[in-house]
Amino acid sequence: MSSDIVPGGAAPGGRKAPRGAPILIYVAAFVVVVAGLRAASDLVVPFLLAAFVALVAAPPVAWLCRRRVPAGLAVLAVMAVVAGALLVLTTVVGTSLNQFVGALPTYQQSLLAELSGVIQWLRGLGLEVSGELLGQYLDPGAAMRLAAGVLTSLQTVLTNGFLILLTVVFMLLEASDLPAKMRAAVGDP
Repeated sequence: MSSDIVPGGAAPGGRKAPRGAPILIYVAAFVVVVAGLRAASDLVVPFLLAAFVALVAAPPVAWLCRRRVPAGLAVLAVMAVVAGALLVLTTVVGTSLNQFVGALPTYQQSLLAELSGVIQWLRGLGLEVSGELLGQYLDPGAAMRLAAGVLTSLQTVLTNGFLILLTVVFMLLEASDLPAKMRAAVGDP
């Protein structure tokens, strides 16, 4: 006989299952789902982003369709506006990051000057502080690594941008026909 516990019931052999067994099973299932989503994040994140953009873009498409604009043209018009907005946003962020990276040596010099001033102030108070140790805690190179990480993330989003926009177009085209398809599948409610 196995000693497995059946959730909410008696264990084989007539023993009662512990009261917390169903909760433990739900927590384990949650952990498995989260781990699966984390492992599939390369596929799930672009799809969720596409779903978000489609939800935001659906009302303007529906408004254009109510004004007798064909669905394909309405989707094309809304996607042109979305693509234009994304292009402007990407340009602004890219320009800001380029300016930040260009000014980074100046920021590093300013931070090092401030750091030496703080060290001198602490030594004036009678505290012996190691400049190398404090420099490790306030690493100016960390800002450069942060900027590189942001640029890498932006590159990933832009690489997936075409896939995301294509998925949004398909979602919006199907959303305009969804009520008719539901009526045909379910019948008259």
